[in-house]
Amino acid sequence: MVKLIVRIYPDNREVVIDTKSGCGREVIRLLGYSSESVVLVYKGKPVLEDTCFNDGDEVEVYVATSGG
Repeated sequence: MVKLIVRIYPDNREVVIDTKSGCGREVIRLLGYSSESVVLVYKGKPVLEDTCFNDGDEVEVYVATSGG
């Protein structure tokens, strides 16, 4: 198991999740989002959903919102 600290924006909430693979695709799925609706950021840079993280890493998830 890979434990990740995930900060979700624009909600400004933080969750700790346990993943099997530690990969972005699983993080997105566990949070209930689709890969088309979020941007993953690691160490200040956008990363692809197939990026895998290490135990204890902090990942930011930016949820796309429609405006107008």
